[in-house]
Amino acid sequence: MQREAFSVRHLDDSEDIRTSWPLMRQLRPNQSDEMGYVQQVKMLQQNTGYNLVGAFDPNGRLLGIAGFVFSAMLSRGSYLYVEDLVIDEGNRSQGVGGFLLSWLGSHAREQGCSSLHLDCSNHRLDSHRFYRREGLEDRSLHFVLDL
Repeated sequence: MQREAFSVRHLDDSEDIRTSWPLMRQLRPNQSDEMGYVQQVKMLQQNTGYNLVGAFDPNGRLLGIAGFVFSAMLSRGSYLYVEDLVIDEGNRSQGVGGFLLSWLGSHAREQGCSSLHLDCSNHRLDSHRFYRREGLEDRSLHFVLDL
């Protein structure tokens, strides 16, 4: 499918968020409760400025979603941070992911950001290849201490 065939729309109301739940579960299997997911997204939207967008085909079918926030750091300046990015398993390798990343980059530039950032789990080797192919560079390691 051609990238021009896709469109992006913000998913702000509870019904839109609910329709994204099956996709988010593909990325975050811990999201086992649909209503809990909707409430969590609404809380993140209110408390952190979390944005959730969907990529749709011409028939209005949701093919992929991206969750992101805008932030700033001394080391990075203003940036867009992609917290969640998932394309429906049955619709991968059709240009949806590249389209969403391109849209996110354009949206970040429109908002005055100098960069786009995301983290990707070490075991997601296909995702690493995809991100590199789309022009993203792996510049650092992300360390965690569970408390």
